[in-house]
Amino acid sequence: MSTLQNKALSLGIDVAVLRCVLILLGIVTFGTWGFWVTETDWTLWRSLYFTLITITTVGYGDQGLSETGQKFAAIMLLGGIGGFTYSITNLVQLTVNRDQAQARKLLRKTMDWESHVIVCGYGRMGQSICEQLRSGGKDCVVIEDDQEYYELAMENGFPAVHGCASEDESLVAAGIKRANSVITAVTNDAENMYAVVSARDLNPECSIISRAESASAARKMERAGATFVVLPHMMAGESVASAVLHPRLTSAMQSSNNPDDRLTLGEAVVEEGSELLEKTVMEYGKQAGDLVFVAVEREDGQLFMRPRGDQTFEVGDVVICAGRQEDVQAIREVAGGAVAV
Repeated sequence: MSTLQNKALSLGIDVAVLRCVLILLGIVTFGTWGFWVTETDWTLWRSLYFTLITITTVGYGDQGLSETGQKFAAIMLLGGIGGFTYSITNLVQLTVNRDQAQARKLLRKTMDWESHVIVCGYGRMGQSICEQLRSGGKDCVVIEDDQEYYELAMENGFPAVHGCASEDESLVAAGIKRANSVITAVTNDAENMYAVVSARDLNPECSIISRAESASAARKMERAGATFVVLPHMMAGESVASAVLHPRLTSAMQSSNNPDDRLTLGEAVVEEGSELLEKTVMEYGKQAGDLVFVAVEREDGQLFMRPRGDQTFEVGDVVICAGRQEDVQAIREVAGGAVAV
């Protein structure tokens, strides 16, 4: 349904622009022809010129019009100015509203989405999150209050809601009822807190990952309903320290020379009908390339670190693994459903 709505919206704008342009061309053509016929000694250029100064009400005099020409000029003044004003006004309005129409068109695409991610805030952190989600094949909707960042999100192809992430209306417009996760990445702790409370109230089942600038704010966000809280300055500090303490590991995890060879962590959820069911860790490991199994968490919460080779996979298992991107992606596809780390 949304696809048909998008096409209709796009077609409606094009028809409106075409109609205005045709009206303008019709008025100018009719006026030029009329003056050229009534004023037999006028050239086409002079007829066109006088038509333009007539409908724009510039008023450069009648330029020696005959009585017949004056009558035709009166018709042009009565009909042409109205049509000209209508067309110009609508063209300006359509130009101004085109961005808003495109935003609505982009947002309508999300009406059929299920289990998408809502990203609150499109600053530097929000932009990085959205790009990572897109590269991982995850749909996301942005909520941004700042006009500049809101427009940037749309330019980058992300459906966006122009509003405050702490307001229920913005979350509902972004599809909170159908969302799988909400990420609050605003730089203001208070707004992130309100966004967490609102999101948890509107969708008790969704996962909420929130940004916090202090440990005290993080604790409050967890009590408010956040599933996981990230402190950017602590993560940055840990990354810098890790680069000093474990340079080889850091290089393997973050090397940009060859992204395909980069060490990647990921998790795969074993679903009903998966090829992994009843297979052992050793059996799949033989065909999994360089994939390393870090842990397996059962549906009841039981965690197996470094799972044994004879351990079988069951429905609901969360398999945490490490390896090359292609190997991690392969087990996610075989498992039947997963979220990348």
